[in-house]
Amino acid sequence: MAVFLTTPLNTYESPRCRLSLSSTDTVQGLACDNIDKFEAVLANGTIVNADSNTHSDLWWALRGSGNQFAIVTRMWSQAHPAGVDGKIWGGIRAYSIDKREKLFRAVTRFVRDYPDAKAAVIPVFQFGLPLNTLNAITSPIMFMFYDGPKPPDGLFKDFDDVEKLLSTTETKSYYEMSQEAGGASLTGFGNSFRETTFPNLPEDDMVDFFLYYWDHFYNATFVNGLQDLDVQITGFDPQPLSVKIAQASQKQGGNVYGLNLIMATAFRSRTTCSGPIRPATSDAPNNRKSFRQ
Repeated sequence: MAVFLTTPLNTYESPRCRLSLSSTDTVQGLACDNIDKFEAVLANGTIVNADSNTHSDLWWALRGSGNQFAIVTRMWSQAHPAGVDGKIWGGIRAYSIDKREKLFRAVTRFVRDYPDAKAAVIPVFQFGLPLNTLNAITSPIMFMFYDGPKPPDGLFKDFDDVEKLLSTTETKSYYEMSQEAGGASLTGFGNSFRETTFPNLPEDDMVDFFLYYWDHFYNATFVNGLQDLDVQITGFDPQPLSVKIAQASQKQGGNVYGLNLIMATAFRSRTTCSGPIRPATSDAPNNRKSFRQ
């Protein structure tokens, strides 16, 4: 039986929050929720095993806190079946820049309704190279996923209705999907990450918010490239943070993030700057008002 470990696909771990999001969080919870036991060294040098029955407070605290309470030397993680008979459905879809508003609307509706816990989308909007002269870098990309060999008809309808430049979505193995786009490797690049979380607003307001966000980072990358003559790839990834993740997390025992079942569906936006010369820095806008005004 094919299995995958709980280290998720398309994961970013921040030194500040250590909140990893993946395509399977709505079913299994976060990666830290799937740790059954830690072997850890305490500040006084004592070696302990922490699980839900023994040193349960430490076990709970270590699920998401990093090394703030103990030094972890070993851990026991759950493993889960990868799709059906080792097969999942997924891949990359690339779009032209003029389709971004339709994609923002599709993402907003998907997160609002979240029709199937086995489904996931990870939007990626990037800009780059000197003066943003290469449109291929500016094209929106969607990482599509369904935890089975074929999604139900109409599940991704809003995305299917948007004309694509490229699509690799098909039935494949989980490993094959994880290696697409170079496996999201950033080797050889200096990188700077910023994150913010914001609620899923009413549809039109959410689309306006995304359009403002896109314009902000496009212009910031353009100016940075013009002033510094630097080689940069800047982007923002509005990753869905569904209440279904909180539900799956609590079924696994919970963690220090405190995601609760009455929280509004939200987005966790990861903004990145990458370059072979030095990491660029750009603060993300954190304005929750409607930009239609």
